[in-house]
Amino acid sequence: RGWFYTLMVLSTALFEKPAFKNLIVNGLVLAEDGKKMSKRLKNYPDPSLVVNKYGADALRLYLINSPVVRAEPLKFTEIGVLGVVREVFLPWYNAFRFLLQNSERLERTAGIKFDRTSAESKSESSENIMDRWILAALHGLIDFVRKEMAAYRLYTVIPRLVKFIEQLTNWYVRLNRDRLKNAEGDVEDCTNSLSTLYTVLVNLSKLMAPFTPFFTEYMYQVLVVPENTVSRTLSSGSDVKAAVKSVHFEMIPTPNLNLLNKEMEEKMKYMQDIINLCRLARGNDLPLKRPIRELIIVHEDQKVLDTLKDVESYILAESNIKKITLSTDEKAWCKLSARADGRVLGKKLGKQFKAVLKAVQKLSHEELSKFQKDKVLEVEGVSLSTTDVLIQRTVIADEKKYRGQVSEDNISIILDIVEDDSLLEEWAAREVVNRVQKLRKNSGVAISDVLDVYIEVVKDDKKSATLEKQINNQKEFLVGRLKRPLLSMKALGTAVVVGSSEDEIDGTKLNLVLAKPSVIAGSDLKAGVQSLVESMDYDWMKENAKECVSVVLDGENVSLHRGKDYFLDAMELA
Repeated sequence: RGWFYTLMVLSTALFEKPAFKNLIVNGLVLAEDGKKMSKRLKNYPDPSLVVNKYGADALRLYLINSPVVRAEPLKFTEIGVLGVVREVFLPWYNAFRFLLQNSERLERTAGIKFDRTSAESKSESSENIMDRWILAALHGLIDFVRKEMAAYRLYTVIPRLVKFIEQLTNWYVRLNRDRLKNAEGDVEDCTNSLSTLYTVLVNLSKLMAPFTPFFTEYMYQVLVVPENTVSRTLSSGSDVKAAVKSVHFEMIPTPNLNLLNKEMEEKMKYMQDIINLCRLARGNDLPLKRPIRELIIVHEDQKVLDTLKDVESYILAESNIKKITLSTDEKAWCKLSARADGRVLGKKLGKQFKAVLKAVQKLSHEELSKFQKDKVLEVEGVSLSTTDVLIQRTVIADEKKYRGQVSEDNISIILDIVEDDSLLEEWAAREVVNRVQKLRKNSGVAISDVLDVYIEVVKDDKKSATLEKQINNQKEFLVGRLKRPLLSMKALGTAVVVGSSEDEIDGTKLNLVLAKPSVIAGSDLKAGVQSLVESMDYDWMKENAKECVSVVLDGENVSLHRGKDYFLDAMELA
């Protein structure tokens, strides 16, 4: 502090100008109890232990995304560093890993290597709305970072970078899981989504390199540097120039202003707000796995509702809703009320405030709606602006049938929570999927492992028959989610069991088994033949009995036909 003061005095006296053009001042890093860190008191964790436990990058990001960079004090807490790992680095790393896993999946299932050298051009030519949005957000971020760093405003840069990582991981990756996995078999769409994710991660590593130098270097080495890249995952064309050896030799990316799209970013903000409001409206008693019949979205401006039509499918899928209805009839679903802000108008109006307060409270729905559009309203001879009056929206609907919430942009959402048999069936099916996924995770199997799923509903009450019926009616949904049909426990035979569990759904017990693929006997076979089929070697049958096989049982030749008497893939039963 004294040194800067001395510099200023000398420079002013000698040259009649400041000693520096820009000055960055950091705040004090205090102990968790608010006192100065002291070797005598030992009121701080050992820095080397913190670095070894959480990583140097996590500590750096915790500090430069704190009040310290705004010249304010920070009470250092180890749990704050852990929060950075959980909220930033783990989701970021998971997005990176997801790219590698699905690049490998694309090669394994479709025989196509993901070509990183054409990734940028493929991503920019994609017509998918989510690809266009995340690229627009990326180049908006690049433009912002360059401008703010040039102005030495570090305190605005890091929060924006962290927010973008959250947008990438929580929204882009999550809403595009099926595209990235090539779940629909559309190779071009899968390649576009992988190219977009690759392009974003590479540019993000360059932007974050000054702040998280070690993690971004690791990511860059895998994604960009050819000799460090897993050959089965990412490929490069032979005519491509050698990549820069380190992310720290790269320049900060230049924004492509042609890709900026404020309307797209606004549309995605509306979508995110609606999805978050739906989660909030569900509360604790209506979990996301429970399907909702209808979502009613209300806003007085038809243009706002029209922007949502492009993202309806994402709202339906992410909120587990069957139908969306858009409405401008705000009066039918919402009540507008107003309150004059006493802190602002009390001083300004004095004794006249009481009359204005009463008049504002009596304003009709139409008057308040017009006031929001015009931004100006005259009451009792006083001209009021929207900063003088607080307008509140409240959803008015039968609470036994509906639940509602309102966003900051005055978008109201109403959930129709009345349930019927079809909704209950789908909910039960989603619960089964959830139990199977948990069993796979607990069994420690790889994502790429193909396993058959066997199920048994324990018959102990009336509910068990209902659950069996629900599962049977939702076969198509279950196959679509699990990529395998549910097999009867009776067909398990001699299959090699990988994992098993005892679960329950809505009080009804069920048993699940994961097993390696085996020969499945047809249901019409005699007991002796069925036992023989189930005992056959699976690998031998796949190699030698692709269509049919002849066996001798009790001295009698028996011809068995695939697709009728035996099955070598559970999907043949779907």
